[in-house]
Amino acid sequence: MNAREKPSEGRPRLGICANLQYVENGNLDEVNRMANESCDPVPAPSETAKPGTRMVMCVKFGKELPGLDRVPWSGELGKRVFENVSKDAWKLWIEHSKMIMNEYRLNPIDPNSQKIMGEQLEQFFFGEGAKLPEGYVAPKAKG
Repeated sequence: MNAREKPSEGRPRLGICANLQYVENGNLDEVNRMANESCDPVPAPSETAKPGTRMVMCVKFGKELPGLDRVPWSGELGKRVFENVSKDAWKLWIEHSKMIMNEYRLNPIDPNSQKIMGEQLEQFFFGEGAKLPEGYVAPKAKG
């Protein structure tokens, strides 16, 4: 028996994320399917707020939700976001900001890139929504 076999079953053991999945006959398609199902980040549903949690009237969702723990951006824009954006809405911004950074090829330490991200942040929460980069094609859904 080698180190990759489970003694009781004699099948190869493949670690996928934190879960161990056992796959017979080394079916790669099945391994990939399980990896996609079990490794993709799944946003956690909003938890009910704990007593004492700071609540905000979220501008993105239009309802009262738990607010951010700290000011996420510098200056007046950061204060405005802190007072009006929920944790759930901020998670949406984080995902959107990754796309903006990649599509525009922005450098987070470049002052001009920071200015662009600030404008996008303001538009995302307080404007008509963030404008997608010209020619942007959304990635295909996994499945």
